[in-house]
Amino acid sequence: KQRTAMAEEEDAASSWLLGELGCAAVLVVVATATVTLGAHRSVSTQKLLDESGEATPEIDQRSALLLPVMSSAMLLVLYFLFRFIQNFLVLYMVVAAFGAL
Repeated sequence: KQRTAMAEEEDAASSWLLGELGCAAVLVVVATATVTLGAHRSVSTQKLLDESGEATPEIDQRSALLLPVMSSAMLLVLYFLFRFIQNFLVLYMVVAAFGAL
């Protein structure tokens, strides 16, 4: 019976490892596909704007420098919301905020 219990533990550990590796593989594939599709779409949009003669949208230096600062601040706010308020309430607030857009 001890061998059976050990074999069951090894099977459970290997299935957990395969599950974790599968999740990581899916994450890598989805992230790579998102970046690749976004890059191709950006290039095609730029070509269309060049052909039509429209001005390309530009971002100034101040906005470019503030983007990581504001993003970090938002992540910090979300961290504290999830840390100190019930998760369901935070999820409701986020969905309601996006629904308001």
